[in-house]
Amino acid sequence: MAAGAPAWGIVVPHPARRDRKMVKPLKPKIQDPKETQTRLKNLLQSVLAAALGVQSNKNRERDFTEGNPGAFIIAGVLFTAVFVASVLVVVQLVLNG
Repeated sequence: MAAGAPAWGIVVPHPARRDRKMVKPLKPKIQDPKETQTRLKNLLQSVLAAALGVQSNKNRERDFTEGNPGAFIIAGVLFTAVFVASVLVVVQLVLNG
């Protein structure tokens, strides 16, 4: 590591000179609560749109570029389970009534 360089960070080649390197500090990932709420809202909106089969191209592209596939799979499985359970409850209520 270069003299005077901090002990943390990633060493990357300096853009202007090939013989020198600069240290690019690592930035901790701090999530804003509003950003987390927006992501959750977008996830739920995308899962509901997928269930109904009406997803806009813009939202689909956003999901594929920014979304976490695991979160979509879990949300989809949970939505399907809740949907099936609610249909079973309604059928039982109609048959018993």
